[in-house]
Amino acid sequence: MQDGQNLFDPGRAFIRGQHWKLQEAADHAIAARTAAPAIIVGIDHAGSARIEEYTPARDEARNEGGRGGDYGRMLVEELKPLIDAQYRTRPDRADTAIGGSSMGGLIALHLALAHRDVFGSAAVMSPSVWWNGRAILREVDEFRGARRPRIWLDVGGREGREAIEDVRALREHLLANGWNDSNLTWYEDRRGDHSERAWAGRTRKVMEFLFPPEPFSSP
Repeated sequence: MQDGQNLFDPGRAFIRGQHWKLQEAADHAIAARTAAPAIIVGIDHAGSARIEEYTPARDEARNEGGRGGDYGRMLVEELKPLIDAQYRTRPDRADTAIGGSSMGGLIALHLALAHRDVFGSAAVMSPSVWWNGRAILREVDEFRGARRPRIWLDVGGREGREAIEDVRALREHLLANGWNDSNLTWYEDRRGDHSERAWAGRTRKVMEFLFPPEPFSSP
């Protein structure tokens, strides 16, 4: 998960006291058997370099961004092997997910498409579709291959008309390029704005989508 500062610790969140409460959401879902056990790796953003890391391509009009490929290689070639070596993971694609919100949602989708043999699912929350002239829509249109990642896609009803239309357009492009109800879940949070507090309200649903519970078998 991107933006690690905002996930677990209220004292480190972008707005102090407003974090995602991701650990609590995961614990509750796992205890209720609505989600399978999972290891959540929160990756801190790079502060002033956040836009550089979280954007797939450079936006020439803004003269910034475009280091998302390097960031993705770090995740796939360095961080994931380290986690797999130190913890009891299921390292295969089906049990590996990536997620984030805003710019973090944008890079999560890009990396799920670019590294589809690594990431089997992605949480794409309020993604910054607007970046670089909505280039992510073209990336979806150019996607080739049968192994489509499962995608959770959402937006808040109070994020502004342009943002809502952008994310709805992304949904339409995904549907037009082979995604369907079996591998794409769409959620529009009518009261949600573009904030950590709003995303916190959706984290349990996201965990249940990314890691559905396994069938229970008695000993």
